[in-house]
Amino acid sequence: MRPVGIFSWWRTVNQVERYAALQPSRALASPFVGESHLTPAVVLDDIWQAKVQPVTRAEAMSVPAHARSRNLICTMLGRQPLRVYRDGAPIPEQPRWLSTSKYFPARLRMVWTIDDLAHYGWCLWVLDRGAADSSGRRPILDAYRVDPLRWKVDQGRIVITTAHGKTMELHDGDYLLIPGYSEGMLTAAADTIRGAKDLEHQWQARVKNPVPVTEIRYTGDEDLDEDEMRDIRTAYITARQDPEGTVMVTPRGFEVHPHGDSALELFVQGRNAVALDVARFWNLRASNADASNVNGSSVNYENLGLGRTDLADVTLRGWALPIEEALSQDDVLPAGQYVQFDLSALVIGPDTGTGPVLED
Repeated sequence: MRPVGIFSWWRTVNQVERYAALQPSRALASPFVGESHLTPAVVLDDIWQAKVQPVTRAEAMSVPAHARSRNLICTMLGRQPLRVYRDGAPIPEQPRWLSTSKYFPARLRMVWTIDDLAHYGWCLWVLDRGAADSSGRRPILDAYRVDPLRWKVDQGRIVITTAHGKTMELHDGDYLLIPGYSEGMLTAAADTIRGAKDLEHQWQARVKNPVPVTEIRYTGDEDLDEDEMRDIRTAYITARQDPEGTVMVTPRGFEVHPHGDSALELFVQGRNAVALDVARFWNLRASNADASNVNGSSVNYENLGLGRTDLADVTLRGWALPIEEALSQDDVLPAGQYVQFDLSALVIGPDTGTGPVLED
């Protein structure tokens, strides 16, 4: 970003230092590249002063409640138009780079910008600028969001890696670093996401062996050694997984004792509770994340109009704030102008199905 006085210079340096403190020196996780080869860094949690192992974006997106919340927030907000205002009214000539781009569809650019802020806490745009005007200001002509895997901070500098594997340092005025309002869910929600994955693995294992917790009780006279007990247990599990394993014969000296099915209740209520926690991280109503049956009660009671208004005013406005503030800086727009998402299509009347009015 082009500095405007000492305070703008300090703001830029402070953002870069904050990003560098949170991120590893290795490449970041990418929304487009497989992440099985990536090893997330261990970062220091500011609140508990404990080491937190971030999860990858692929892990987070494999949690259904998280994926639904992400898709809801990113697509709903990303498809709303950005407007430039001055003195409370839209300016007559809206900047075209906010609604069009030669690099990537502008609304999809915004979808992935919100995705970056939600998961990593940061997003980087590379800017195309025109020639300086009489005031020395270079207007923005276009903007390109950089894949998180393609950029990092190296000794206080923003460095990107091109598609051909070459590195390039970005200079002030050539980029816009957008900070989110949290460190990103890959760190902040890591425990919840990891717990959701553990719960998912457990119910998948239960599907393969859908019986209650079972004790195989030996009533014979001779003691069994450890290998014999393990063989008996393995044989029972194998028989239960057989397509015809619903009926079996128990040998003499053995009794099968089921001990209830408390795990089934944990799976149902536990997965609902995970969905509810994920919704809290996204600042969504429980019903938006399909967590409407926690503890046996329904919380999906609001009417459609109230739900849309609440989603726009409470949830989407919060996710829009970092982007609006970053795009309203004096090194992005002329002084006195500011950017806001136009969410009127979400709160005025019912959804027409045609979406908001957009720039050509």
